Formats: sequence, C-alpha cells, structure tokens
Amino acid sequence: TAVITVANSLNQNYETTTSFSILINAQDNGNGNLSSQGVATITLIDQNEPPSIGNQQFSVNENSGNGTFVGNVLATDPDLGQNISFSIISGNTDNAFGINASTGTISVSNSGALNFELTPSYSLLVGVQDNGSGNLNSQAIVLISMNDINEAPIVNNQAFSVAENSPNGTYLGTIIASDPDVGQILSYSIQSGNTLGAFSIDALTGQLFVVNSSALDYELTSNFELEVQVQDNSIAGLADQALISVSLIDVNEYPIVSNQTFSVSEFSANGSSVGIVSAMDPDEGQTLLYAIVAGNVNNAFLINSSTGEITVNESLALNYQV
Repeated sequence: TAVITVANSLNQNYETTTSFSILINAQDNGNGNLSSQGVATITLIDQNEPPSIGNQQFSVNENSGNGTFVGNVLATDPDLGQNISFSIISGNTDNAFGINASTGTISVSNSGALNFELTPSYSLLVGVQDNGSGNLNSQAIVLISMNDINEAPIVNNQAFSVAENSPNGTYLGTIIASDPDVGQILSYSIQSGNTLGAFSIDALTGQLFVVNSSALDYELTSNFELEVQVQDNSIAGLADQALISVSLIDVNEYPIVSNQTFSVSEFSANGSSVGIVSAMDPDEGQTLLYAIVAGNVNNAFLINSSTGEITVNESLALNYQV
C-alpha cells in the first residue's frame, strides 16, 4: 500500500496562477517504507467572473447646464482584459443624467430636471456588464445629491386699474411674486414709470397704493407703466423686474366756470351782446349747457344755452339810476 502526500499547494486563482506544479511523494508500507517523488502539473481553466461595483455618491449644483460633469462610476473586473460597459437601469427621473457606456462618466443631460426644491437627490441604479462569456453583470446604487443654489425671485408683468382722482391711500392691488428658494424674504420697489409719484408700494407685501391723487388725471395720463423690482434677502441680493400696468378709469368730472365780469350800457337794445361766459369741461367730448339760475332781476338778460353768450333781454331793466 502506497501513501501519497502533496508537498506544495497554492491559492487557486487563475489571474494569480494559471497552473500548479506540485511535488507528489509516494511511500510504501513495506520493509523500510521506501518512497519515490514526482511532479504533477495542474492547469487552471479560466472561468468568467462578474464585474464588481460598489455604491457611490456624487453631488452637482441644481440647474447645472447640460453636459456638466458629475463623476466617474468606479467598477472593476477580476478577469484580465475584460471590457466593462455602464448603464443607468432606473431612478433617472426626467432623464436628468446620462452615463458614458465605455467610461462610466455621469453628466447632466436635462438641466431643467435639476431642481433642489423638487428633487434634492437621485438614487440611480447603475449596472456594469463585462464582455466575457455570459456577459456577466453587477449593479449598485449611485446617489447624486443636488447642491441648493440661490435662485432669483420671479415676478411677471401684471395689470391693475384705478379710478382717476382716487384719494390718497386707495388700494390698487398686490404684486404677485415668488422665490424658488424656500424661506427667502422678498422686498418690492418701484424703479421707474411712477410719474409725479402717483403710487407707492409696500416693500414687504407688494401692495400698491395711491399717494398723489392729483397725478391721476385720465385726460393727461390714462396709463402708467411701472417697472417694479422684486429682490430676495440673500447675500447676492438676486432680483427680477416686471412691468406693472396701471390703467386709469375715466370718471365724469364737473365742468369748470370761474367768476367773470362784463359791462353793458344802460338801456342797450334787446339782443345786444354782453359777453360770452368762459367755461370748460375736463372730460373730452363733453357738451356744456348754460343757464342763468339767479340774480337776473326783471329778466334783464338771456344766456344762450349752447354758446354761453349773454345778451340783453329787457332794455328798460338796464337803468343805472335804479
């Protein structure tokens, strides 16, 4: 009976050792226990093994432009000479990112999807596959966090209206504005277009008020175009502007007639012209009607209701001595 022993053994890893040379000792159990030795060569047959990839993390600024570099996904393959291909399997909402199949480089592919306030992070399931027998693959989570970046507030063009001659303090409306960044405080100001200081704006609320009633004259200025600025309270003080249109509503106003003086000779003949009353109306296109409502003793005078011309109606009533 022979006893065979192995004199040497190594780790069986093809990439480390492609073959084993082991010394074999064969010993009998006869008188003297004689033995002989020989070398046995064992060749390893290479087997394809899956690539290896671990969970990884990257970060990128929100609103970064398309093509912005995010990071390189790291992966290895135990098999020498293998090529690895990369792909995003899931979690890529709105196709925010792309991955280079050959290099594993992740870059931005949809800048509009990178909104910290809506999606502060993405968990991408990334797969790696080798080109060996069976195309073996592995997967890992690649977490991409959004860096919150201060963004400018948003204010759009808006329109309001107010009656002309409205008194000071009249409320017109509130400017609507927003800020993409949570917790920002906005301040409002009128930059231009506020002719004669007609309006004021509350810096904290954006409310518009009349502060100079006399400036609200439809016949002079029927519309105001206010450039309003909205600014956040960040260190950079980012701002946005919009045109706020304020239309005046035309209101019928009283005609204006001032005290006037005329003269006429006593006993002037009936129909003699005394003078034409001067009057005007602030509203364009208005027609005035004239009438004598008091003081016309003995109906001495007549007034033309259309022209305002005063004439003598009763000559005998024009007696200077009386």
